[in-house]
Amino acid sequence: MQGDGDGFIDLFASGPKTIGKLGLQANFGANLAFDGDHDSSMLHYSMHVDYEVFPNLYPLIEMNGYTKIDSGNRTEIMVEGVDLVNFGSIDSGTVFTVAGGARYRINDHIQFGAGYETPLTNRKDILDWRTYVDLVLTY
Repeated sequence: MQGDGDGFIDLFASGPKTIGKLGLQANFGANLAFDGDHDSSMLHYSMHVDYEVFPNLYPLIEMNGYTKIDSGNRTEIMVEGVDLVNFGSIDSGTVFTVAGGARYRINDHIQFGAGYETPLTNRKDILDWRTYVDLVLTY
């Protein structure tokens, strides 16, 4: 179902702030479809808070939101793919989620993170819940 539209442009602003052991991040943007008759356009926004409770260990909480700007007309399904896939649904809306997890800095070049996310809104679209892990390597 992907690859038949004209693509997207994602305009966004993000910023971090550290206050002692507290880390804050926020993001706001718009994922705009070049072909609005095919794909949906959405606002996306998030807030992230972490705190170093032990050396190199950062528990975190995040809130994420996805709000339809313009529905596509490609499919008549009543869900949208939030940040994973764009169905071009005729009926998309707002999904707001909360996530919790932690990040561990193994050394100056390796970080490991894991989390769990679930919707707070009645509307879930394809996101009933999800877990994720990542490994960040820097040089």
